[in-house]
Amino acid sequence: MADNLRVDEDSGEFYGVSFMYDNMEYFFGGEATSIRLNNTFANDDDAFYVTAGARFNKWTPSITYERFESTGDVKFADQIAAISASALPAATAQGLSAIAIGAQMAQLEDYDVLTATLRYDLDSGVAIKGDVSKVSHENDDTLDATLLRLGVNFVF
Repeated sequence: MADNLRVDEDSGEFYGVSFMYDNMEYFFGGEATSIRLNNTFANDDDAFYVTAGARFNKWTPSITYERFESTGDVKFADQIAAISASALPAATAQGLSAIAIGAQMAQLEDYDVLTATLRYDLDSGVAIKGDVSKVSHENDDTLDATLLRLGVNFVF
């Protein structure tokens, strides 16, 4: 079991694809990724985003949609129960099993993000940027949020 807790020489698969088109008047692009790890507590993750925007002199409005989903079953539950039951009192074994299961379940994510952005180029290499993001969780709407960000981008 200790080898399953360590991230050391673990094998897995990562797939990714992306695209971007930008003719300096408008742009659109996206990316998708898929991660599968073997013999580890980590869940399988799938994610993608698509974005589009247009340039109007110094103004650049854009919109981005993101999706992230982490899936997986509780791994190694039988092994955890067997180790705990053989060496510990029943209440302690149940507590350790619950912690291991809870740690894996806490990794499960399923959410969408929609972001509207407005950028203004102040000068060459300097821009002011603001965006509003709406985060929607599929399984727990108490985690939903709206985020407003304002910033200054500098490029040297």
